[in-house]
Amino acid sequence: QDNAREVVKYLRQLESDNLEEIPELRSCGRMGYADGEECFLPYAENIAYDGEAAFRPLFESIREEGSFEEWQHAALDLCKTLPGRITLAASFASALVRPLHCLPFFVHLWGTASGTGKTLALMGAASVWADPTPGRYVQTFNSTAVGHERIAEFLQNLPLIIDELQISRDYRGQVVYDPYKLAEGIGRTRGTRSGGIERTPTWHNCIITSGETPMIRDTAAAGAKNRAIEVEVTEPLTEDGHRLAGLLSHNFGHAGKRFVQFVMQNRELVNDTYDSFYRDLAKATSKQALSGALILTADNIVTSIGIVPKLRMLQPSDLAQYLKTDEDIEINNSLWQQLCDWITGNMSAFMRDDTESDRPPREIFGRYDHEKNIAFILPSRFDSAVESFGGVPKSFKKWMLTRGHLLVRKGTRGSSFVTRVIDRPVGTIAVILPDREAEEVFAIEDEKGPLNNHA
Repeated sequence: QDNAREVVKYLRQLESDNLEEIPELRSCGRMGYADGEECFLPYAENIAYDGEAAFRPLFESIREEGSFEEWQHAALDLCKTLPGRITLAASFASALVRPLHCLPFFVHLWGTASGTGKTLALMGAASVWADPTPGRYVQTFNSTAVGHERIAEFLQNLPLIIDELQISRDYRGQVVYDPYKLAEGIGRTRGTRSGGIERTPTWHNCIITSGETPMIRDTAAAGAKNRAIEVEVTEPLTEDGHRLAGLLSHNFGHAGKRFVQFVMQNRELVNDTYDSFYRDLAKATSKQALSGALILTADNIVTSIGIVPKLRMLQPSDLAQYLKTDEDIEINNSLWQQLCDWITGNMSAFMRDDTESDRPPREIFGRYDHEKNIAFILPSRFDSAVESFGGVPKSFKKWMLTRGHLLVRKGTRGSSFVTRVIDRPVGTIAVILPDREAEEVFAIEDEKGPLNNHA
């Protein structure tokens, strides 16, 4: 400690005196494209890795080992099923996200049955680039959001592969994961102790995950649904998973280098192929079509140049079943179904016109008109129910108005309907339940005058 300052002076002088003798070597602390996409780490010979020590084990897992031919045999086995094929293609597609100027996206394998090979599929995806042995390249959800963010930045254009979604649970034991945290490709801005801000991390890749449940809930925002392609696994991906896992663990890292070399040498062809697939997936939402086109483009390259030989190329129709349309991502469709179920399940809490009993229910949610099949819901009950489903009452009511699910006063755009509950006029939300034609309810009037079923 006493002579540290002198050692620093000595090293500085040594460097100054030998500037012409000391060889220069460029370095980089992350993987993926560098020098304006002219080279790709770790395959660039003129750039050395000089990253944090914490990422050294992950960096060392990204290497070639064993036989490329043996890996091809294993990949052919994995590609016998569509979920396995999509997972492998998504791993290659990660290297296309940046050159094709797309957003990061998720491919999530899920299935309630155990032993179907979801983890094995992730091993296959990892073997494209690195050692797929669990604990080496493949991560788990037993991590913080910051941890995944830092690993995504380090991998940059290589796929981030995370196993076992069910580990990610909230305090109530519910499986909860927000794909926005990684799918935006931009990390959180954080301050420093000195008062400035840290460099904001970014990444451009595919995130491949697995779990026992879907990643995206029905009530999730449209943006979250757009970010993930969810593939259900219902049957085993291979007959002999133990043998395939052994092959992948001893033969890996050969395919990624060949794929990247082709992409960098054939930029125009790759762009044209991608544009063609994007047009073919026009029925999906734009972001789902972008992600799907990346997967199809990667598969096209892999099969056409023989990285995985003897395969029929994936077609848009193969992938289309997993892509969401505008109707699929509309959260209000799910809210509407849940609201109808909620009304049916709580019918005992509604005053009814078709019952002879004068005794009101212990808990009142509103009134139900059996003849017209309309539920008149107290606004506070309506709001709390919609919020419990994950929706926003105000915007949901606007959506219901446009779909003709609400009665409103004629000539107004309000949603409140005045009716009698226990012989007292109160404002309610008048919900027209399914299985009734809209014309049947036009003649109903509230305490303030004639109504209509549209704004």
